[in-house]
Amino acid sequence: MKPHYFAAIILSISICFCLVSPVQALSFEFISFETDKMAYSVGESITMTADLLADFSETGWCYVSFIVKVLNGTVIHDDTYFIESSPNQRTFISRCSLLPDLVEPGVDGETLLIIFTTEVYDTYSKGGTDTISVNVSKGKVESEFCSSDSVNYGENSTLDFRMYSFENDSIPLSNENLSLRIYNAESTTVFENLSRTNSSGFVSNTWGSDASSGQYILNLLFEGTACFEPYEKNYTLEILPPKSSLIITNCTTEIMGVSPDGLFYDLVDVVIEHVGYGGVSLSDSIITWHTSFSIGYLTSIGNGSYFAAIPFNVTSGSYELNISAENSAYQAASVFTNVTVHPRLIDGFYSPLNDAICNRTYKIAYLISDYIAGYGISDIPAKASLFLNSELICESISSSNSSGYFSIEFSLPPNNWGLGELQIQINESQYYRSLDFITPVNISYMLDIDVNSTPFAVIGEFMELEVAIFDPNGIKLSNLDILLLDSSETCITQNISFNGYVSLRWRIPEISSTEICYFLLVRGNSILFQMNTTKELQFFLRCPIYLNVSSSVYTIERSSNWTLLFSVHSSFWNYNSINFSLIDEDSAISMFTTIPFNTTTLLYIPSSQDTPIGLHTITISPVNQSYVFYNDFTIEYYIFGKLNASVEVSTAFYSEMLNLSCLLFDDLDVEISYTSVLIYIDDFESSIYAAHNISISSLEGIDLPSIIYPGIHTITFIFNKTNYYSVNYTCDLTIWMKTQMILKVESSDNDANYTLIDQEDSNVFNISSGSIISPPPILLNCTTSFDLDTTRDTSSDNCPRFSSGTKILSTESENSLIVTSGNGQMVLNLKDLIELVSSCIITSSTDRDVQPKEIIPHSASSGPFVTKSVRYSDDASTFLTILLTKESCAFGSDVFLKPKSS
Repeated sequence: MKPHYFAAIILSISICFCLVSPVQALSFEFISFETDKMAYSVGESITMTADLLADFSETGWCYVSFIVKVLNGTVIHDDTYFIESSPNQRTFISRCSLLPDLVEPGVDGETLLIIFTTEVYDTYSKGGTDTISVNVSKGKVESEFCSSDSVNYGENSTLDFRMYSFENDSIPLSNENLSLRIYNAESTTVFENLSRTNSSGFVSNTWGSDASSGQYILNLLFEGTACFEPYEKNYTLEILPPKSSLIITNCTTEIMGVSPDGLFYDLVDVVIEHVGYGGVSLSDSIITWHTSFSIGYLTSIGNGSYFAAIPFNVTSGSYELNISAENSAYQAASVFTNVTVHPRLIDGFYSPLNDAICNRTYKIAYLISDYIAGYGISDIPAKASLFLNSELICESISSSNSSGYFSIEFSLPPNNWGLGELQIQINESQYYRSLDFITPVNISYMLDIDVNSTPFAVIGEFMELEVAIFDPNGIKLSNLDILLLDSSETCITQNISFNGYVSLRWRIPEISSTEICYFLLVRGNSILFQMNTTKELQFFLRCPIYLNVSSSVYTIERSSNWTLLFSVHSSFWNYNSINFSLIDEDSAISMFTTIPFNTTTLLYIPSSQDTPIGLHTITISPVNQSYVFYNDFTIEYYIFGKLNASVEVSTAFYSEMLNLSCLLFDDLDVEISYTSVLIYIDDFESSIYAAHNISISSLEGIDLPSIIYPGIHTITFIFNKTNYYSVNYTCDLTIWMKTQMILKVESSDNDANYTLIDQEDSNVFNISSGSIISPPPILLNCTTSFDLDTTRDTSSDNCPRFSSGTKILSTESENSLIVTSGNGQMVLNLKDLIELVSSCIITSSTDRDVQPKEIIPHSASSGPFVTKSVRYSDDASTFLTILLTKESCAFGSDVFLKPKSS
């Protein structure tokens, strides 16, 4: 390159011009212009570079122009364009390819002019031009053999070439003639052809079907043009021996990978056939197989066929199996196939949960084993999931143990059941395939069996159970079949529950065991996810025994021992005897005894003084709870106390009151305050008094009925009180007559001095008793009898007995009148009285004890009396009034016996 330098042209803008017109100053400098070389050949490119400074205003412009033309003026390259303003120096580059159709250098070459032109304008214009001359000569060509340099025997081969510029492979040698000649090792031409390249520089020839195998030289010749120099090149060709082919007639292409321990792997069985030119079977070939991990040979099995069992002890993946054949008369042949090695199959086994029950915890042991080898696979991660009604209940991720087992534990919900699903997932690994195991799981529930029964059963008797069935939510269920089975699973009874309840009734068999076991089976409904549910029922057996007692009720006096006679009988268990307890908590009786069966036993029962009176119950219980009474097992007995009575009668008056005092004590000397009383007199059938539970103090006064006449009687008191023996108290009773006597005596003389009563009261003699409705027989005529003195009877029949105790029963006197007073008696002679007074009235009012007998009343004649009143008061409250008419009428002092106090 020869650079040309121009003098720097500096354009200055006048300061005055700037003052007149405030525009931007033009700055322009054409610095340099050059090419990369000075001589070129066809196919190369000319690189042109120019350095320039152009700074102008927005209203200005500047352009650059790169022009290449031949010396005669033909332009082969024109690159002209406007540039933008810049205060910095800039480099502009342009390239021109020397194509065969643009230049034709020939033998002498060709001169090209490289012209650079620039012009700037900003109010005024400025510019510059520079020209460089370069020389262009012929270019070189190159060839590319596009076909194989070997040709199969008996086949045609296409010989393809591409011709292009050596300087630039993108410039083809277009439409030019090429000479192609092939000769053998003896330089004998076997093929020759003149051909022409196409516009892309390609040329093609067909050769080889008749050539024999061996080495050949291919000569390519280009004689050159005005643009390119001549070109010649030799290539080596080979006619290969006849081809042979390997045909895979059988091959295993899908196998399992090796086991982790390397002991188990699959074999790839391969059978091939080696065939030569014209279909000839080749049996003398060497057949080799090889893979990326091993190599080996196939064995001839005749007729051109070969076999091998190739071990593939590799993990999963895709492997290429290459098989090649060598035979001296033929080309080597090869064939390949892909063998896919899959992860080994996994076999999973678990105990099915077909009868999973809600509200329980389950542990599933899942075995992961090698499907082919059969042993458990260790350290395989697996995930187990349990779903119920599309809801995840439990999930567990774990790895198998050394035996290939992994376990999952999960708890089923207590109140949810239905069709579940168990999923077990094992991801694919280096050695094993993935496994997705899905199995349905019926999650059922156990029925809740509620049994209402006693804990024991009696041999020979009927047992009855009330059974109710519920689900886990407490809902009562109906229409379920309920069976009662014995220990040998024999159905004893069966029923269908309605309204949620069922009653089962059966007879307890006669067995010798002390316990009996049954099973209550409720048949569920699989559609409703109900499980058959069994409940064990265990009953203690009790042998029925019979209690025979000599009496149903015993009456015992307190503080006395008594005898109990009883016997016990058993119909089932033949034991000799049985231990019994006899307990009465109220009386502190606690006895234990051994009683022989079927024998009358006499037992002495004590009754202490502290035993409460009343009804008691002795509970007889077998000490061995395996026995139970078939009848009543209690004995009632009554503890009675004794009563002691004391009665004292103070007064008893006819048809009036019986006054008495009473004391009642029990056998513990405790005074009894209340009692029931019956009082009888003599032999009367009816009681004169009856009262229930009255106070003892209320017995002080008792009314006497009028049918009980005065006199001496036998009175009987019967005292009754609950829980005490009744007591009778009998004594003699004297019933007295309470009387009032009025004696009126009148004389014939009307002596006013002696008259004490009115005349209207004359001739009156009255004796009366105020409480007597009708007078007793002794006073029927209100007088005493006037019997002769010699005939006076002093017997008790005619003379009343007085309570004073005197033994003088009567005084015989003619026409006498008997007047009682106090503790003595007096006999008046009416004759004496009549002689003294003309009239006499005796009035007596007496309350005294009188016990009359059946006597004939006395009579007395009436007459005038002189009345004189004398009053004595004693225990009998006697009042005597005597009216006398004469002073000579007087009572002897010895007649009246005064009481101690008057």
